[in-house]
Amino acid sequence: MDNIVFVALGSNIGDRELFLDQAVLFLGKSSHTRVECVSAYINTVAETPDSQSDYLNAVLKIRTSLSYRTFFDFCVAIEKQLGRKGKGDCAPRTIDIDILLFNDECVSEEDLIIPHPLMHQRVFVLKPFLDIDGSIIHPVLNKTIQELYDHLYEYSG
Repeated sequence: MDNIVFVALGSNIGDRELFLDQAVLFLGKSSHTRVECVSAYINTVAETPDSQSDYLNAVLKIRTSLSYRTFFDFCVAIEKQLGRKGKGDCAPRTIDIDILLFNDECVSEEDLIIPHPLMHQRVFVLKPFLDIDGSIIHPVLNKTIQELYDHLYEYSG
């Protein structure tokens, strides 16, 4: 299990905590993955143009022997299993699993961008990421998670 991946989880439909718990369970269930750390769950207001219920968010550190593409497909399959209807929209969801970082790899494909292109703009990603490790360096921005969080917080107030 040579790859280190950080993923963000979010849910704003139904029993949000149960959906996050199930996603954590399924992400660690494969013989090719091991969940190493789970942040605290945080409640956040939905950042969408239409009115939606609050989200419950978390970040996980996972070790995997899967490639980034196979891991992405694995995440999409878990989302579908947990009732997610579509990917890439702003609709309410039972579960959202986003790859934030996969080692230090930079990927730009039609359906997948790593590092996640908006992670540095989202308190609901950076705050739980700090629970795991604020010293991780964003491979494109060359700043730590702590620096990204501090910068975002400084300019959001």
